[in-house]
Amino acid sequence: MSGFPRHSSYGQYSSYKYGSHCQRFDCGSMTIWYSYTTPVAFWVVGHNLVVRQNDWGPTTGKHLNWIDGGNKKLRVDSDTFKRLWREQGEPLFRKEPVNPPNPPNPV
Repeated sequence: MSGFPRHSSYGQYSSYKYGSHCQRFDCGSMTIWYSYTTPVAFWVVGHNLVVRQNDWGPTTGKHLNWIDGGNKKLRVDSDTFKRLWREQGEPLFRKEPVNPPNPPNPV
């Protein structure tokens, strides 16, 4: 469906069971990568790819390498990641109502 966010997995897992740990969401002018349930990278059109340094372990390290090709010099610390998200990512969501209504109950 056109206009809806796209969901996919990234990386080189051969099984969806493991591929589900590497989630990618393309939402308009933004892409967000998750390792398990943690956002670890994002890209907003007009800005550079932002990848957080690995503070977790070897599996997340593998996921980060799949995202940035192993370029660890460009990874940012947690505080920088959060600041860049506030500057680049959050404004894209502010177009929504501050208090959106609850979705209707199914009939």
